[in-house]
Amino acid sequence: MLQYAGRRILGMIPLLFLVILTIFLLIRSVPGDPARNLLGDKATPQEIERVTEELGLNEPLIVQFGIYFSNLLQGDLGRSYLKDQAISVEIGERFPATFELATAAMLLATFFGLLAGILSAVFRGKWLDYLSMFLALVGVSVPVFWLGIILIMFLGGNHPFPSAGRVDWGAHHAYEPGSEFYILDSLLHGDFAMTWELLRHLFLPAIALATIPMAVISRMTRSSLLETLHQDYVRTARAKGVDERRVVLKHALRPALISVITVLGLQFGVLLAGAVLTETVFTWPGLGTFIVDAVNERDYNAVQGGVLVIAVGFMVCNLLADLSYAWIDPRVKL
Repeated sequence: MLQYAGRRILGMIPLLFLVILTIFLLIRSVPGDPARNLLGDKATPQEIERVTEELGLNEPLIVQFGIYFSNLLQGDLGRSYLKDQAISVEIGERFPATFELATAAMLLATFFGLLAGILSAVFRGKWLDYLSMFLALVGVSVPVFWLGIILIMFLGGNHPFPSAGRVDWGAHHAYEPGSEFYILDSLLHGDFAMTWELLRHLFLPAIALATIPMAVISRMTRSSLLETLHQDYVRTARAKGVDERRVVLKHALRPALISVITVLGLQFGVLLAGAVLTETVFTWPGLGTFIVDAVNERDYNAVQGGVLVIAVGFMVCNLLADLSYAWIDPRVKL
C-alpha cells in the first residue's frame, strides 16, 4: 500500500507542473493590464510603465515563469497586486470557508445519494425507483444559482435559515474564533450555540451545492449495485438463506462502492473548485469568490495561487479515493 501511494504521489509531480504552467499561461492570455487596473483609468503611460516594471510584467514570459516557479518551490505564492498582501495569507483566510461548505455539501450528497441509489436498485422497476431517478435527473438539470435563489426566497432570512455570510457576528460579540475553521473551532471551545448558528448559515448553500453530486452518486450507486446483485456470490448467499438486508448491505454493497468511491473523490474535488456560483449567490466568503475577484482585477498571483490550491486539493481527493479501494474491497489488494 505504501509503495502504491508513493508511486501515485510521484506521478502527481509532472501533472502538477503542467497545471502550474497552464495556469500561468492562461491567466496571462486574458485581456487586460494589471498595472492599469491597479492605477485606474486616469493613469499616465509613464505611471503604467513604471508599475509594470515594478511588478516584473515587462520581462519575457519565460523569465516571469522562472521567477514564479522558483518562488513557488520555496513555498512563496507571491503577493497580491491590489492588496499588497501575501497570497498564502489570503488563501488561508478564504479556503476554510470553501472547505466547510464543500464538506457539508458532500456529506449531504453522500448520505442521500447512497440512500436513493440503494433503494432504487433494491426496488428496481417500482415507483420508488422511478421517483429516485426522477429526482436525480432534476438534481443534475437544475442550475445551482437558480436553486440558490429559490431557497433564499422560500427559506431565507433570519428565520429559520440565514441566506448570506458565514455567521451573524452582531449576535455573538463574545465569540472570538481561534482559526478560520469556525465550526471546528466552536466545537473545540464548547460553544454549541455558536455551532448551531454556523450550521444555520451553512444549511442553504450546502443544499444548493449538494444537488448535482447527490444525483451523480445516486445514479452511480444504482448502476453498480444492480450489476453486483447479479453476481454468483450474491446468488449463493441468497441460496444459503442469508437475510436480504445482509445480502444487499454486506455482500453486494461493498464491492459496488468501488465505482462510487471514485465518484466521491472526483465530486469533492469538483465541489472545491465549483462553489463559485453558490458562494456568489449566498455571499459566502470562500476561495471561489476570491478567484473570480482576482480574475476581474487581473491579479495574476492571486489567480495562480487560488487555482493551484484547488488543483492540489483535487489531486489529493483522487489519491485518497484510490487508497480507499483496498479497504472497501480486499480483492483489490491482489
